[in-house]
Amino acid sequence: MIAVQKIALDIIRSNKCKVIRSKQGDCLTRFAEITVTKEGEVVFVPNNITVLVNVKRADDAQRIYVGSVNDNGTVQIPINTWMNEVAGIGQLDISLLDGETKLSTMYVQFDVDEGACAHMQDDEGGDVITHVIGELDKKIDKVDGMGLSSNDYTNEDKELLHSFESNINTIKVNGEEQKIVGKVVDICVPTRINELENDSDFANQDYVTNEISKEAKERISADKAINEILSSFSKEIEQNKKDITDLHIAITNHQSDLEDKQAQIDDLQLYLEDVPQQKIIKNVTIPVLDFVEDDTFEDYPYRADISIDDVSVDDYANISFALADVQSKNYASICTTDDGKISIYAVEAPLSDITIPLIEVIKV
Repeated sequence: MIAVQKIALDIIRSNKCKVIRSKQGDCLTRFAEITVTKEGEVVFVPNNITVLVNVKRADDAQRIYVGSVNDNGTVQIPINTWMNEVAGIGQLDISLLDGETKLSTMYVQFDVDEGACAHMQDDEGGDVITHVIGELDKKIDKVDGMGLSSNDYTNEDKELLHSFESNINTIKVNGEEQKIVGKVVDICVPTRINELENDSDFANQDYVTNEISKEAKERISADKAINEILSSFSKEIEQNKKDITDLHIAITNHQSDLEDKQAQIDDLQLYLEDVPQQKIIKNVTIPVLDFVEDDTFEDYPYRADISIDDVSVDDYANISFALADVQSKNYASICTTDDGKISIYAVEAPLSDITIPLIEVIKV
């Protein structure tokens, strides 16, 4: 099942009030049939025109894809997996290429509706299903005959506690027996120094005075050493300031040269942005006999190779099948590249030759 949205895009008037809609996570099921207009009048697009789809997602990521021309002069574009990865409103326009000329429509809003379960994660970034299974593993099974508020303190436990109480006959503190009156023992704890026995050499006032004097002398000596270190640091800091000033002057002298070089780099970047990095091949026919058995993809056991001289294994290729071939679901949505060829994959070998309207090769 596929969904095709029909919409008209003007090459002069604004298309801001129009929206191409899609759904987050959809794959190989959504297309847009675009009627090109000029100030409201329909423009018939010949089938020898190359169609480029210029897309900017809601996260500002940008890519270019290849569309195709229908027999009725309209343009067919895919709403592919990359376009449906991020929910939100982006922009889309199409460019019509004829040799060295290029004509583009005004942009239209591209709205990807957020999928209800597009991100199956909990608040901490974990998988929801894994989290639920882990919580279930912590469950404690109910014990027959027990409730959530059962009293497990048995009569045997009570009797054991009473036996401990009845067996306590004497309490001693430092070997001296204490009187128990009404199950209460009053133990006197000293709270003043004069209530304690001074059986050690406690520090007196003279000792404390001498220790304070010794500490003061040590601090004076330490302060002198610190001042000497600070003085040395201060000299080093002044020298560093001078070195920094000299370096600043040198940087200032070279600033003009750097600005000139940056301007040259900017001009070079603008030039590189204008250099085409894509190769587009149209109307490639693949004979039935080119399909052979292959085990690269388990779901697509047949492969056909398309020979292209300047394709390498590092390049990226995008195959735009005819609408009937897409609806047949016989062909894989992905292809592979190798030196000198592009390989496509099918569930079954076709009964007749097929023609691929467009092949886009992006040099990496």
